[in-house]
Amino acid sequence: MSSDTSTSRVEQFLSALHASGYAPVDVQADGRWHRFKTNDDKHKQTTGFYKVEPDYSWAIYGDWRRDPAHISWKPDADELSPEEARRNREEIRRHRREQLRLEQFRQSEAASVASTIWSAAQPLSAFPYAQRKRIPVHGLRLTQSYPKRDGSPTRRAYMLIPIFGFDGKIWSLQFIPAFGNKLFLPDGKKKGCYFPFGPIGQTVIVAEGYATGATIRAATKLPVLAAFDAGNLLPVCRNIRKHYRSTKIIIAADNDWETKGNPGLNKARNAAMDVGAKIVYPTQSALRPGESDFNDLYLQYDNQRQGLAEIKKCFKEI
Repeated sequence: MSSDTSTSRVEQFLSALHASGYAPVDVQADGRWHRFKTNDDKHKQTTGFYKVEPDYSWAIYGDWRRDPAHISWKPDADELSPEEARRNREEIRRHRREQLRLEQFRQSEAASVASTIWSAAQPLSAFPYAQRKRIPVHGLRLTQSYPKRDGSPTRRAYMLIPIFGFDGKIWSLQFIPAFGNKLFLPDGKKKGCYFPFGPIGQTVIVAEGYATGATIRAATKLPVLAAFDAGNLLPVCRNIRKHYRSTKIIIAADNDWETKGNPGLNKARNAAMDVGAKIVYPTQSALRPGESDFNDLYLQYDNQRQGLAEIKKCFKEI
């Protein structure tokens, strides 16, 4: 490889790093794993990582907190020899196997942590978040801390929601404070997992969040699964179709009409087309600024019974 080619590959790789928001100070191209501090890291954290071949013919880089966590890189195709291209393909396949094994190990460890936290949590009869959303807290618990990735706890009261796999196992947890951001257990498995409102039957409704799912359950009395976010609608629906082939699936989508690209509605439509599901969502004309889901629609009514009746109407003819 000529020095000009080498310089070009280095520049390409550094440009790819910068374009992805990464800027490690000194890249070591030695075919080994290296960690670096990202802009989002605090204190001594180094969640960024990379591995670069000495000739810059292939590299992997990323951040464990991102999704996807890693990005495969290779220089422009016309700069690769056939042997380099073959080696790249093999290395990428090997790396993917390594990443899958690592992910499964971390998820297994997180599931053990989830089981310990859940077992130690207290019964929950009421919580400010649930009271604001006017939803029940059946099957939930209360915990007084959140385990951060660095192992230190955050002392605060959280409404604790178990995240189940289709094997019936608790794989992770969602932590909802009285006010503030919802959190998930670090490294916990979420893809394809859910929180159930009733056992799956001939019909099941799949919604994003717990509050939306609880609202729809109260209104329709039908089984509901909370998938926790729009990106998990498709994996959950595919698992339903795998395990319950004849079950009718209805996706209760969020209408993110104020967000560019409307991710809630678009991801729900993609999932519906993939598994042959029906889709229901609040129309834009029914929503006020800042609103997007069926719980928002329900909260427009001072009379709780009337609010639930309006939600039920949305699903009546599906």
